[in-house]
Amino acid sequence: MVDVIENDELVTLLEKSGKERADRGRYYGIPGSAMVLLIKRGWVVSEIRDFYVTPEDRRKGYGRELLMHLREVSRTPVLFLTVREDNEAMRSLCCNEGFREIGEVISPQGNRTVFSVHIREG
Repeated sequence: MVDVIENDELVTLLEKSGKERADRGRYYGIPGSAMVLLIKRGWVVSEIRDFYVTPEDRRKGYGRELLMHLREVSRTPVLFLTVREDNEAMRSLCCNEGFREIGEVISPQGNRTVFSVHIREG
């Protein structure tokens, strides 16, 4: 079950993922298994960042559960995220969950990333 995560649980997942804690947004996750950061950028757009599922918990549906949850709680008509070009599993998941790849960018670290967007109907 996806819920807001913070404190010790968040620190543990951040350490496993190698990511640093963001100073804005809200972290959601599945305790001990997965986390994601949602940053609302006004009433129109929300950004998904720091998407992480522990290696031992991949391919169990947690990523799909997180994306579905974010679509519900974002309350913005547009969600976007970037995915490393070589992360075929995440790209496929996003595509299957209604995100469309609309371009490629090079990250500051030199990684080729794909820019994906989900636009809420209605």
